[in-house]
Amino acid sequence: MGLKEEQIRAAGLNPGGRTGLTGGWDKFAVAGANYAVDPIITRFKPGSGPRRLQLLAVLHKDCKEWAIPGARLRGSPGGGWERDIDAMERGLREKGVDIVNLAEGGTAEPVFRGYVDDARNPDDAWIETTVRHYHLADLGQGEIQSPGVKWVDISPE
Repeated sequence: MGLKEEQIRAAGLNPGGRTGLTGGWDKFAVAGANYAVDPIITRFKPGSGPRRLQLLAVLHKDCKEWAIPGARLRGSPGGGWERDIDAMERGLREKGVDIVNLAEGGTAEPVFRGYVDDARNPDDAWIETTVRHYHLADLGQGEIQSPGVKWVDISPE
């Protein structure tokens, strides 16, 4: 369209391009940028001889795919957005994961921050995410209480 990114965002247009879709995602979506957090949570498998790295994965009910456990930030009635750490902990609790002291195992700086090209993005709303890595050193952390959540072994294959 020949517009600069600042002009696209000011106009409330999806910076990833036109999709042909209209309307928001759900009751929490707003026109323009909608913010999310995506924690990459790892641990070493308890009781494994050689240390085996594992990644926490959740099953998305809508598409039956395993993914990292993300959460959307909720806007507050007075303006502004929920804090990243609060959204991550809420999202994990909603998925049946009990993570204690998540902030103690994380990186201070995001691994990635920016636009997400998601097939559900309409022309007037889109997702921007912050990805952080959290490694759980305490083997008691990361207890799972839901069948839609599992620890996945990470291997060279």
